[in-house]
Amino acid sequence: MSTEITREAPSRRADDVPVIAPGQSLRTVTEKVSDIVLRKKSPLFWFAGLGVGFLLLQLFLLGVTRLLFVGTGIWGLNVRWPGASDHQLRLVGRHRPRRHA
Repeated sequence: MSTEITREAPSRRADDVPVIAPGQSLRTVTEKVSDIVLRKKSPLFWFAGLGVGFLLLQLFLLGVTRLLFVGTGIWGLNVRWPGASDHQLRLVGRHRPRRHA
């Protein structure tokens, strides 16, 4: 049993295959595609979703900023590190454990 693989040469080269239908030009195709985008108005829920996403981004940035300025104590990690100096603890925001009322 022989297992020879034969490949036939393609009848057309990739350069010969038309990409645009007859009677069309690059300009007409561009106008048809861009007309869909430019004439249709955005639905209201797109702007509502954009607003909610923007508010969530602002909340995230606020949390990261607070974490950088206050330190990991905002998560309740107020355990002093053994062997760390006061200067090192101040750098990471753990120099004073918070007391809860």
